[in-house]
Amino acid sequence: MAKSEEMPDFGLLHGVKVLSTGTVAAEPYAATLMAEHGADVVQVENARSPEGMRKNVALEWAQDARCKRTIALDIPSKEGRGVFLDLIQWADIWLESSKGGTYKKWGFDDEFLLELNPDLVIVHVSGYGEMGEPDYVRRPSYDPIAQAFSGFMYINSPRGTKPMAVFPGIGDFITALFALWSSLAALLRARETGEGDVIDLSQYEAILRVSAQYPAEYFTKGNQLVRNPDIDGDVGGLGVYECRDGRYVYVALNPSALKSDGLALLGLTGDPDFDRQDAIVAGTARDEKSKRAIEDYCLSHTASEVDRDFNKVNIGCCKIMDYSELGDNPHCLKRESIVEWFDDASGQMVRGVGIVPRVERRPGHVWRGAPRLGQDNEDILEELGYSSADIEKLYAEGVIVRD
Repeated sequence: MAKSEEMPDFGLLHGVKVLSTGTVAAEPYAATLMAEHGADVVQVENARSPEGMRKNVALEWAQDARCKRTIALDIPSKEGRGVFLDLIQWADIWLESSKGGTYKKWGFDDEFLLELNPDLVIVHVSGYGEMGEPDYVRRPSYDPIAQAFSGFMYINSPRGTKPMAVFPGIGDFITALFALWSSLAALLRARETGEGDVIDLSQYEAILRVSAQYPAEYFTKGNQLVRNPDIDGDVGGLGVYECRDGRYVYVALNPSALKSDGLALLGLTGDPDFDRQDAIVAGTARDEKSKRAIEDYCLSHTASEVDRDFNKVNIGCCKIMDYSELGDNPHCLKRESIVEWFDDASGQMVRGVGIVPRVERRPGHVWRGAPRLGQDNEDILEELGYSSADIEKLYAEGVIVRD
């Protein structure tokens, strides 16, 4: 278990108190990112239905629930309501993810909570948002559902192919980043003014917002675009190429590479179509010639050779690596992109992604692994003023549970 005063002093968010009551995966991930940078994050799990990722996706839980404290609480119960309201008064930020209107249905509307804690930042994360057409607000949503509704799945399915979701659940993690920046922006404002705020974040809108030019192309010009697997919009000189050893590279022939060394490597020296260094437009003669030249070079060299040779002449290129290569890569090792920590939930050492981003003076830190169910019940409740007798009563009534 861990008391707040026993937490190490590290990171940019030390002293920020975050209450997280959501489940898989967007909202709790945002809270974990805060915890990795020093915030005191209390994750509330449902005492009646613990987080399924603990068993179903155990290593994702180990990585994405680390650095938090936890309490397993039945919030809607009579006694659980009181504990929840005490946590609301403790917190600077409350993040939750549920169907729109769930907490209001339980009697916890935003106005009431802001009366209890006027400078609280409330962040609702859901598939369709807190307001809108009631049918949509009440719908269940998962990452692929949001991809389908937002048009993201459509634009990533080239014509003539079956629509496919993008995995891992990019919509969950993009939504988490929106939750992260907006809650911290609201906290900054609350500390300046003493007034909290309410953020209504829908997963489909977060994905829609990162869909580049595709929405504007349709809503402005009526162009219903889909992703071409070989190009990026109107930009040519991009694509995946197979190499002599059967491995693949991704190549981006940027304009700055169209100099003597790059042209010589590709056998394009003296070609009048390459006498200028502006962008290559998809479908033009320059695009077709550059693709053929890149393809010929790749088929006569290994992926590692292409990666080395192209980067020497400023052609954007990277071998498409698997995790075995990434973990042994000297750049990855020097940046400590992969780290090891002890996982409390499973009782084993885990290797996974390190702290992102790197911070010079107040770096983040993996100070503990993902907690066991209810691991910090007593410490958290004692900090809220509950006596040993109060805590035992909550256990006896099933309001709180632990492994």
